[in-house]
Amino acid sequence: MNLTASKMPLPKMLLVFLGTLIAGNVLLFLIQTFLPNVPMPGSIGIVFAMIASMSAGGSAATTLGRTLPAKEKLVFAVAATLASLVLTVALFWGLFAWHGVPFTMSNVIMAVTGDAAPDAEIATFLPWIALFAVVISLLVCYFGVGFGAKNQLRALERKAAKDK
Repeated sequence: MNLTASKMPLPKMLLVFLGTLIAGNVLLFLIQTFLPNVPMPGSIGIVFAMIASMSAGGSAATTLGRTLPAKEKLVFAVAATLASLVLTVALFWGLFAWHGVPFTMSNVIMAVTGDAAPDAEIATFLPWIALFAVVISLLVCYFGVGFGAKNQLRALERKAAKDK
């Protein structure tokens, strides 16, 4: 099969990724609002990113009829990580602006950690924490999009075999 015959539908994949990610976060917000005693794991963001990546991979496999090679998975992972980072910064900026709070690093640290007076030491580790989060996001998106594409192709093959 010629892999260059059809290009990866990156815009569609990013729309599916961001739509799924936003829907998951809205669901999380609703659960936390109406069921505040339900415990949520700290890794729920990684789970949402994995589900969103798998959904994007499934949509690409349906469109292309093939899996994604490593280069296309990497391009998607970088684009999805950047898109989710931009979305996160925009959300924080919007929430801060809504409440009239300046968008400063100390206020972001205070909002993320929940401490009324954030430790000055965390600011020195914040770049390393952010780098770690970006690397984890890249890995989750890379493997998630590939896994989603393979699963979708298997499902399409099972459906085609069943229809025979």
